[in-house]
Amino acid sequence: MAKLKSKARLKRIFNELIFLRETYEDSLALFKAYNEEFEQALNDTTDLAEDTPPPVSNLPEEKISSEEVDQREHIEPPTNNLDPDNHEEFDSLEGPEIPAWMKKLFKNIARETHPDAIHTRKDLNTGQKEERKNIYKNSLAALESLDGLHLLEAGLKLGVNIPLEDNKQQDILSSEANKIKQKLSDFDALVSWLWGENEGNISVRTELLLYARGELKLSTISKEILEKYVVALESGHDLEEFKKQYFLDKKTQSRRGRIKRKTGAKPGLSVASLRKNK
Repeated sequence: MAKLKSKARLKRIFNELIFLRETYEDSLALFKAYNEEFEQALNDTTDLAEDTPPPVSNLPEEKISSEEVDQREHIEPPTNNLDPDNHEEFDSLEGPEIPAWMKKLFKNIARETHPDAIHTRKDLNTGQKEERKNIYKNSLAALESLDGLHLLEAGLKLGVNIPLEDNKQQDILSSEANKIKQKLSDFDALVSWLWGENEGNISVRTELLLYARGELKLSTISKEILEKYVVALESGHDLEEFKKQYFLDKKTQSRRGRIKRKTGAKPGLSVASLRKNK
């Protein structure tokens, strides 16, 4: 009974990890859209400046930390194509630093995914064979980089024997799940995220523009004008026509307060990383 409960708990944690990873990927795509829209709003409102804006540090190209991207996308396919049953060939890759459970797990994975092992299998269609070839390549890369998490995930997905105690497997998966939960929680403090999630809330969006312009040291614009801009934006009005009403001299007005990016410019505070103090 205890073994059954342990396996069920392990499956639940694994499924939760898959769900969290998909949720994070969706949220990251949404955040990028929110951030692009918020940057445009900052540029639009800079055009409404009533006086010449002061020069500001050029902002760096928006970047999401490498930790924000699923590490599986960065595993380089190996040049090796090892036969799991050829011990001499396999041992040439092994080193004393690779944990024994990882070596054994990789061999179990390779028996189900090695190109030579699946070539003649009639129970797998072409798409399934290609998927297994990718699993093999990524698993080999995970072994070489001592990435126990992705090796474990491959083993669980394939349903092969995993030579590691259930509680240790749970610890590995739970640790990764908690990291993703923290990343999802971090979105709530980002100004661009708050901007996107408060669509329709005029007062909140106005305050966010006011706050961001102050933090980024952009030209000063009255709260009243910012609020009118948000109302026009929310109503779907022609923003170019709206800007003409407040832009005193469009041909001569300085654009130094706009969000610009120059190669080699001294980095400043990016819109994507701007957080709202509570």
